Amino acid sequence: MITGIVKGLLLSALQNWAKEAEKGCNEVQLGFSVAPNDKEDQEKKIVYTKIVNGTPSTKVSFLQVLNKKTDMLGQEAMATPLILKSILAFSEELKCPQEEIFVIAYSLNPTAQKNKEVRLHLYNSVNPQRPVTFDEIFQNG
Repeated sequence: MITGIVKGLLLSALQNWAKEAEKGCNEVQLGFSVAPNDKEDQEKKIVYTKIVNGTPSTKVSFLQVLNKKTDMLGQEAMATPLILKSILAFSEELKCPQEEIFVIAYSLNPTAQKNKEVRLHLYNSVNPQRPVTFDEIFQNG
């Protein structure tokens, strides 16, 4: 159930950005990463990046991902720890700093209409590592 909701949110973001950029859904992506901290005790934050044709375009807020003005359901509060735990697990797997982990949500279909068309891929900096399943994301949380 939660997987379907998350895939639906990601698909909606990809569809909105594709329309905005006059591109296909397969030409826009959403990246997740951890913001570098200046202070060690500072709380880690997730950075969301809109990507067009594989090139990072702009940083976006969680509300922009949702395409909403407010987060009435507290989805960001639920998503942030889940994403942080996943990034920590991936950084341990790849033996690299968390700030070098990048997860990309994308679709191969230019007219993506179904949640099952949303996929995830793991990167170490700019180097693709492997596909990631949504089950892995939810296991880590």
